[in-house]
Amino acid sequence: MAKKPTPPFLRRRVVWFVLLITALSLTSPVATFLLRDKVPAWAYVMATAIPGLGSGLLAAWFGRAMVREVKAAEQLGWKRCWDCGYDLRGVAADGICPECGKAYACDELAAKWRLLAHKPAPIPVTPSGRGGPPAETGATSPPGA
Repeated sequence: MAKKPTPPFLRRRVVWFVLLITALSLTSPVATFLLRDKVPAWAYVMATAIPGLGSGLLAAWFGRAMVREVKAAEQLGWKRCWDCGYDLRGVAADGICPECGKAYACDELAAKWRLLAHKPAPIPVTPSGRGGPPAETGATSPPGA
């Protein structure tokens, strides 16, 4: 399976998420070690359960934020700068992002955002109106057909 790329403007968010989840994950074992036999059972349970609950809530928030970013790109017709997130509707199909100055091609942008969104590329429509590879022009039928 191909590794899914992360847009550069979202990488800082991903790094913070990993750091916070790591910190919350380490809090429970540290609390377990430091509080053993020193506090009542209910306080011990709370000190170990709250970091787990916090990790779950943080993961849910982060996942929802990432889905929002991908949905925003889909609503823009996949015309969203991969590097800075700028709305590229109304600008040239291929060119340079006015916000960050990076070159882009709309086909590549759409492919990257679709990969992140788990959306397949659209199937091209043939002149017959059916999906599939386009019919070759000038093709002749085999003899005897």
